[in-house]
Amino acid sequence: MKKIVLLIILISCVTISRAQLFEDFEGDTFPPEGWLVTSVSNFPGNNWTRIGTSTSPPTVYNGNWAAFVNGVENIGSGNTAEKWLISKPTTITGNSILSFWSRPTINGFQNTTYQVRILANGSQDDLASYEILAEYIDNEEPLFYVNKSISLEEYEGQTIHIAFVIVVNQPTAAPTGERWIIDDISFVDEVVNTVCEVPINLSATNVSEIGAELNWN
Repeated sequence: MKKIVLLIILISCVTISRAQLFEDFEGDTFPPEGWLVTSVSNFPGNNWTRIGTSTSPPTVYNGNWAAFVNGVENIGSGNTAEKWLISKPTTITGNSILSFWSRPTINGFQNTTYQVRILANGSQDDLASYEILAEYIDNEEPLFYVNKSISLEEYEGQTIHIAFVIVVNQPTAAPTGERWIIDDISFVDEVVNTVCEVPINLSATNVSEIGAELNWN
């Protein structure tokens, strides 16, 4: 009986990244050194702090602490509140990508928007000059941690501040609002993707007792 041995060729797909952890909120104080907590509202109420309580799904993505803001409060009918957590300055190098872990806590629409804003080469407390990089609606976010990635390529070489802003609207007299938890903020300096296509037109020729010649496109 013939023994046919075929050479198996394994093709793999690889993603390589270099990431620099920017803030994980594990320090001794909050906000971290050089960071700013502020608000835009006539009802200052709750603002950014940090949380370490164990819940299910987990409150903290990694380590003992995460940044947390409770937007559930009565700000009055027709009013809007903004709670800002603003990073220390950092200079963007290469094709950097902002990466962080994010989650809400309440099911359903709570009149809340999560925004990531940026200010290039400006003063940290100049809130009016920040631009929106990305925004997410509360009821479109799952009740568990997901990773958010935002390209900062156009800011290469510039010194920037990143702001995490929760925006709560209260259309009626009934209090509304959501919470927002973020953790492990980092900058990914490089991402390399090797895309592997599915081979077609497979064939085997020169089949012998010791092997075969495989062909594909």
